[in-house]
Amino acid sequence: MGSLLARFLVPKGHSLRLMYHRKALPPDLASFPNVMPVQAELAKPETLSLAVAGANVIVHFAGILFAPRPERFLPVTNTRWFSNLVDAALGAHVGRVILISFLHVEGPTTPDQPATGRLD
Repeated sequence: MGSLLARFLVPKGHSLRLMYHRKALPPDLASFPNVMPVQAELAKPETLSLAVAGANVIVHFAGILFAPRPERFLPVTNTRWFSNLVDAALGAHVGRVILISFLHVEGPTTPDQPATGRLD
């Protein structure tokens, strides 16, 4: 999903720093002059500073789709690892963090109806 958003933003001239973990960015996307690939790992906070330094906005696509027993991994992947990213963003004075997660995790949330943390 992140590469779809990146492909939409690249031709508009936005400067994008695209974080990846194991699999490098597709060569066509990484070759644009306004794209800077950064390898980092959400589980290792020390790798996140380069990914967020100087950013105005972070768009984070979170989650693991359709894996069995989500109650075993969601507290780590969608809570602890996202918390690492938020901490890095706060340390770098990033103005906005947008989390795009999956509705099947808990459903829509708003400032008036925040997430409750349930995993059903």
